[in-house]
Amino acid sequence: MRFIESENLIPRRTSISNLFFNTFLKDATGDDVKVYLYAYYLCKESVAMTKEDFAKSLHMESETIERAINYWMNTGLIEMKDGDMIFHDPDSLTLKNIVTTAPQKTEDPEMKLIEANRNPEIREMFRQADYIVRRPLVPEEKKKFITWIETYHMSIEMILHALSYAYDDQGVKHLDYVEGILRRWYDAGYTSLDDVIDNTNLMSSTMEIVRKSLNFKQSQMTEPVKEMIEKWKTELGYSDDIISLACAQTVNIREPNVKYVDAVLRAWHDDGVTDLTGARAAIENRPQRPSGGGTSKLDDYYMTTERQTDEYSDDELKKLLGLRGGL
Repeated sequence: MRFIESENLIPRRTSISNLFFNTFLKDATGDDVKVYLYAYYLCKESVAMTKEDFAKSLHMESETIERAINYWMNTGLIEMKDGDMIFHDPDSLTLKNIVTTAPQKTEDPEMKLIEANRNPEIREMFRQADYIVRRPLVPEEKKKFITWIETYHMSIEMILHALSYAYDDQGVKHLDYVEGILRRWYDAGYTSLDDVIDNTNLMSSTMEIVRKSLNFKQSQMTEPVKEMIEKWKTELGYSDDIISLACAQTVNIREPNVKYVDAVLRAWHDDGVTDLTGARAAIENRPQRPSGGGTSKLDDYYMTTERQTDEYSDDELKKLLGLRGGL
């Protein structure tokens, strides 16, 4: 059986930072821009191409291509290494130039913020952030935005998207939460807003399954909870169906929680469960209550109404489930 995606009504997108147009476009020729945009498109699509084929695709002479590449190398937006073209984010590059070209004292956070505020794109970022948080940002908060750009190499649109997601969608009005989102995107290798949107839609469905199954409020879907859920997908390799089935095992405990679900999934993983059939078999074959009316510890893992999973220590849970390694 083949799995075929139906026609996507929303075409794939290649986004370009506004800083590219405001800072780097003005001195470029039409051919320079043509070469950059097409090369960046190929980069986002992960397409490899010889210089000859590249020139043919654009109906341009090889010499013109080389001049354009040299131009963009001089701006710092691209570099050539072992025959590969490496792109640098315009937002991070611009901010880096602001910091490195300013006097030595701009290493002071206060002066760095002053220098950054001279950039119209940075000022616009702060203006939009003020709107999202419904108040003016204080200087210490603005410094965090500058640090995020430098540390996580995030574009301005990605930072504003994370801010809006936290404040508007999740209702969590705290910049540390926003940084947690950016850190997860950085660790996942997201380099553009398109990457975020394409992958967030997939992970959001899993988060919503868990939230509804455990009857969680949005405020309970904290960053540690989301990181744990992501590990069920990335480390354990489990599908939404298996995760949903594991969540259903919390029905007999007083307060369903993700640590309980995590223990269930890791027990299945250690037992070699790889699909929904195997997970159902693990449930059917779980140890039964002793005939004398007592309960075994392994039975308590599935069926107790007297003790919550989060009341066990990590060592107790490991003994209870026979887990290898840490929880």
